[in-house]
Amino acid sequence: MILDRILEHKKAELRHKQSRSYLADLKAAIRDAPPTLGFAVTHVASVEAALAPQKLTDGERHVEVNDALKGQTLVFERHVRLPAGRIQPKEYPAFLEFTRRADEALAGSVRVRGGK
Repeated sequence: MILDRILEHKKAELRHKQSRSYLADLKAAIRDAPPTLGFAVTHVASVEAALAPQKLTDGERHVEVNDALKGQTLVFERHVRLPAGRIQPKEYPAFLEFTRRADEALAGSVRVRGGK
């Protein structure tokens, strides 16, 4: 009896996850931009790296890095859009170059040095 109820519950859960409304809600949740991440920098500290914005585009794929020092707050703002899909063989070299440049942009370091 209990196993039958558990099985029925799991079947209902699976039907729900396969429904269009669940998938639409899931896609909307994934697309929602998270809040920006900020770190307070004390007034005796300094940022020792260039925080130049970077924007990369390859078709529908986009990577944007807008790190900035706003007053005493170090803000890391990054947007990545990589839609699901297949890469055609003739487009693969450009895609590979885009992903390498995107990795470099997203993995860049920022050095914060404390004052004395």
